Amino acid sequence: MTGLKPEIVIIDIGQEKFELTPCTGALIGISQTLEGPLGALRRLQGMDVLAVSNVIAAGAELDSAAAKDLPDKIFESGQLEQICADAVRFCLLLMNAGKARTPADKSPSKAGNEKKQVH
Repeated sequence: MTGLKPEIVIIDIGQEKFELTPCTGALIGISQTLEGPLGALRRLQGMDVLAVSNVIAAGAELDSAAAKDLPDKIFESGQLEQICADAVRFCLLLMNAGKARTPADKSPSKAGNEKKQVH
């Protein structure tokens, strides 16, 4: 990533904070458990507590013992909707190499699209 730091997503669950860092390991973890970021997005849209737990575990690089309690913690927090929204943001970052897209990134490039004048 040539000196650029990826954007980190912080997810609060009760009194705990989880820092999700976009990296290849997180992408592979989500690919193994949720069929990649698009599969994760589909399940997060459905407020799937296991999907959001897997995204957090992959992004925060939690071991299986730490990840085991995530579904209970998420449920007890009463914040499933917000936690899923933050996990969606993380998956979108993963699909863009950890960088947030700006409005300029979303518009098609005009360079090279000009029509040549015929004389």
